[in-house]
Amino acid sequence: MATLISGATRADDPVTDFFLGGIEDKAENLMEKARSEANAVAWGVADAAKSVIEAWKLSNAELLDKAFSGLSVQQRELFNNMDETLTRLENNQELVVRDAEKLTAEWSGVIKNLPFTNHDPEVLNYRPRVIVPIGEGTVPLVVTGPKLSSAEPSFNSSGKAMPVGRSTDHELLVQLNRGDLTFEETKSSFAQYKLTFDSKAFSWWQPWTWWSRDRITRDTTIWLLPKQMAAFTIVPMLPSEDVAAGTYGVQVGARGKDSAYPQNVPLAPLWVDQGYVYDAVAIAQNKFFSDAGGDKASCSGAKIDSIGPLKFTFMIQLGHRTVGGSKRDAWVNCNLALPIVKKTPSRVVGDEISGVLNWTDDKLQPLPEDTLDYTISLKMFNGRTHVLTKETSDPSGVVTVERVKQGILFKPKPPRDF
Repeated sequence: MATLISGATRADDPVTDFFLGGIEDKAENLMEKARSEANAVAWGVADAAKSVIEAWKLSNAELLDKAFSGLSVQQRELFNNMDETLTRLENNQELVVRDAEKLTAEWSGVIKNLPFTNHDPEVLNYRPRVIVPIGEGTVPLVVTGPKLSSAEPSFNSSGKAMPVGRSTDHELLVQLNRGDLTFEETKSSFAQYKLTFDSKAFSWWQPWTWWSRDRITRDTTIWLLPKQMAAFTIVPMLPSEDVAAGTYGVQVGARGKDSAYPQNVPLAPLWVDQGYVYDAVAIAQNKFFSDAGGDKASCSGAKIDSIGPLKFTFMIQLGHRTVGGSKRDAWVNCNLALPIVKKTPSRVVGDEISGVLNWTDDKLQPLPEDTLDYTISLKMFNGRTHVLTKETSDPSGVVTVERVKQGILFKPKPPRDF
């Protein structure tokens, strides 16, 4: 864990001026940046951190001028953890969604346990800040703040009143219908609510509160994630060959009478050692040879069924010469310009494959049968794009990517509302 706070704080540094104000500024900057980048995870965590600090300062005014070292171990750990988390987000490091769920829940719990006995009604926190398109039909929205239950709270959306439950003196409960929320297909949207309450809580033993109707309005903004969790692009790597062509020149010849003469033509070791073989198809076309002089004989060409990678049989047709009424040997020389090739295994980029993922359904994306490797680009719901290989996984933690026999299997792991 980071030690930024304890390492940088002097014994007489007040908590609020030196540290809490810095975290608040960091949280506000992150919220603005996250909203511009459509990063719901960062926005929700930064907003939750900001609420915790504001609530803690309100509840612990007497500690604000004390040194950081004077806080309890739990309080120091809370602020250290908060600062470390925001710094990670500030440095564009990914925060796993499960961590966001855990942190916002823990930080909301901190606010619930703060003492607000002497404070007027106020909204200090609400949860969830981010709602996913799938889940239970009812989403419990919990609003926390001192004396809200006795401050005649009312909650509305676009002017339409909604029932408000009171869980404790400092906690309100509004049941949102997930089906009434508008989730866009590919981009985030926001649900805006207004909570109105009296500036002074009603107490039967304080008559001056009986007719107090100074109303305060607070806005509650909830980030609605898109129905499409991610769009993916897969670029497969397929097997290929690099081909280098050359020519092996050699001369062969024969002498004899009235016969077909087979001449074995092995590929020279010089070429074999470099990885070359005969180009069998080109040799079979029999366009690689020419006569280099002779008498009553001719160069016929390759014996097709003899052509191999390192040797073949070249046929020479011999006739005869007639001298003084007798048959004499015929002869011929043949120049061969033999086509050779060297094939080296390589890889080539295949056709791009694209698709989309939702929050609930597994997706099996077939790959070309001979795929050697692949690269996946995932454009996630939070505005971030990640490039994955066989050795990496989605850093946001909401989908697993597996290489299976049939292709790529995407398995969503939908988060809870947080």
